[in-house]
Amino acid sequence: MKKRLLALIVALLTLALPSAAENQTGPDAATDGQEAAANTAPALTASQQKNIIREFAHTMSDNYYYGINDQELLYNVICSTIDNGGVFDVDKALKAMVNALGDDYAEFYSPEDYVQQTQYFGAEHFGIGVVMTLEGGRAVIETVYSDSAAEAAGIKVGDEIAAVDGADTSDMSLTEISGLIMGDEGSPVEITLRRGEETLNVIAVRQRIVESHSSMNILNGDIAYIDVDSFTRSLPEEFDAYLGEIAAKSIDKVIIDLRDNGGGERNAAIEVAQKLISAGLICKFKYKDESLNEDIYSENLNAPRFKLLVLVNKNTASASELLAMALQSRGRAKLMGTETYGKGSMQLMMQCVTGSGLKFTIGEFFSPNDERVNTVGLTPDIEVENRVETVDESQFAEINLLNIDLPVSKLGVEQRLGALGLLPETYVDGIYDSLTGGAIKAFQQICGMEPTGTADFNTVLALNDYEYNITKVVDVQMEEALKYFD
Repeated sequence: MKKRLLALIVALLTLALPSAAENQTGPDAATDGQEAAANTAPALTASQQKNIIREFAHTMSDNYYYGINDQELLYNVICSTIDNGGVFDVDKALKAMVNALGDDYAEFYSPEDYVQQTQYFGAEHFGIGVVMTLEGGRAVIETVYSDSAAEAAGIKVGDEIAAVDGADTSDMSLTEISGLIMGDEGSPVEITLRRGEETLNVIAVRQRIVESHSSMNILNGDIAYIDVDSFTRSLPEEFDAYLGEIAAKSIDKVIIDLRDNGGGERNAAIEVAQKLISAGLICKFKYKDESLNEDIYSENLNAPRFKLLVLVNKNTASASELLAMALQSRGRAKLMGTETYGKGSMQLMMQCVTGSGLKFTIGEFFSPNDERVNTVGLTPDIEVENRVETVDESQFAEINLLNIDLPVSKLGVEQRLGALGLLPETYVDGIYDSLTGGAIKAFQQICGMEPTGTADFNTVLALNDYEYNITKVVDVQMEEALKYFD
């Protein structure tokens, strides 16, 4: 399926506090990126800056789920933000308070980064199809979308982006890294990754980014397969359409794929759960102030009765874990795959008058039976691991070096480019286009050849002689999911 390929949106379970607070914002308060980024922060007096810092410290201490007092936060501010003239810097103060929390999901945003984090999906880009997040100051891949340039290049969830086209990203914001990754359609971009102890260089070919958060296909004639990228505001409406089609076709077998889904909006997950689960308690939300705790119910007396299976893996996190947990705990669905990530926490995003902002953890969600998800994850009912295999070169179409323009030769060229991760599998059709040209150019750069993007004889010869000692993942989980309904 075509995915929404956005190189910069953090897919965490983020929400506003149950009681609205001044200065807070979230996905529902998205602003226009260019306009917001261009705004100039107002001049603030010393007294105004101190008041802003004090109010943020009070709000954070009142709501930070794991507990910290405002005096401790202000002490960090005093140590970090007063220069020799005794002048406070609001942004430095906010950053110091975020650092003082010791919260894995707390983050300070520059005005530009804050705009990127709160923008709603929609703009058209040419990128590689990943979601990034900052972890300890490192840009880490949170989601890799299927059929994307990133997937074709072998980029994996958890990889750290160390450099883009040779430019060290260690001191860059997500906005700056995203700007380097995006570019002209069909053009290659070299990404340097750290994966454990390894350092890898991969080349991805930029693709048109099409906004799409989920899709449904009918498999084997009678199984509805719903693949969900992330939980966005449009997802409940998309599910209405899927459920309507399922009912119209009298389908009674449904697979929901939440693998590699890093999360998104809390309310989207709740609304989808309420569509699928009959009336009753589906989850609990707990906050530092216990008077704000919420029990979330479904009031659906007409929930569909089809048989439901949910695919999960170690990268199923946050809002996707919320939905999977609700379905599993209420006995509405079986989970198949591997243990999930274990991010059952919720973050609040707040913006300052300077345009900068911050995010910190304000609560966690639990099952109806008070089972914790955060740091624990969900154990699937049916555990299935995928399998890794080596690419079989004998399956490549033979390239006729005496006539490299033959259709079979072109197919062989594209198959080899695909095996190298330079061309998405869905584009391997033996027809050269701009994406093929970009893939050829990337291969030529790898081989130290002039990057013309043309499949000339020397390039085709190099492709034919290349040693394709490459592994690929066999989707055993999907194979078993289809058998589950037999």
